[in-house]
Amino acid sequence: MLILDNARIHHAKLIQPFLAQPRDTLTLMFLPPYRPQLNPIEGLWAG
Repeated sequence: MLILDNARIHHAKLIQPFLAQPRDTLTLMFLPPYRPQLNPIEGLWAG
């Protein structure tokens, strides 16, 4: 399993053919979009 965040590079047109290839041994899992409300430390860093 390969865990990817939602960085723009992971959705770039250049790598879309690679990501679309069928795989028997590799599973891609994208993390959910950035949600500061789900991360309590963000409140501390915000101010």
